[in-house]
Amino acid sequence: MSSFFSDSGCLICHGDFPLENGICSQCLSSMDFTPEILGENYDFLSDVYITFLYQNLTQEWIQKMKFQEGKYLAKIFGNFMTESLLLQGGHRKIDAIAYVPMTKNKERIRGYNQGKLLAEEIGRNLNIPILHVLKKKRENKDQIGLTGQERTENVRDVFSCEENLEGRRILLVDDVFTTGATLSSCGKVLMESGAEEVFGLVIAKALYTKKGDE
Repeated sequence: MSSFFSDSGCLICHGDFPLENGICSQCLSSMDFTPEILGENYDFLSDVYITFLYQNLTQEWIQKMKFQEGKYLAKIFGNFMTESLLLQGGHRKIDAIAYVPMTKNKERIRGYNQGKLLAEEIGRNLNIPILHVLKKKRENKDQIGLTGQERTENVRDVFSCEENLEGRRILLVDDVFTTGATLSSCGKVLMESGAEEVFGLVIAKALYTKKGDE
């Protein structure tokens, strides 16, 4: 894979080793880079592009990015997500990028929306505009511990979009894909706002269990 980084030194261990997208081969070997297009049909999503499996070091880093002020990890993940999309030809299908939103209060508390950071990194790499169009109207329960049906109900009527997206082919970015409930809910809103197609791109795919993340 080519690298989008010019700086020296691994962004994880800071070692002076040959780099791939900002991290060294030793750190990369602890991850599961498995570009994949999910074959299942998901409501309002044409394809879902996967970059890693949600396990081992990848799972640890995603948790750190989301909950332990690991903001810098969005750059690493964003570049590997770009590689995943390029390898699978998804970049040729889209003309804009959106991301799963947070409520203003939750984003203020965390200090950033990791989905927005990922989308911005991918947009810079591909020179594709970012659409800040999705809004989260209210907080909902955490998806952890919910069944598939409960996850779908939990995100029903949570997101909104007031922009005209007629004819746009949008890449929708999120961190972890479990059952697809969150991406599908956002995709529905984008399609209702006129989008021609919506494609998903995530850092990692989780093996669905009742305790999974989404």
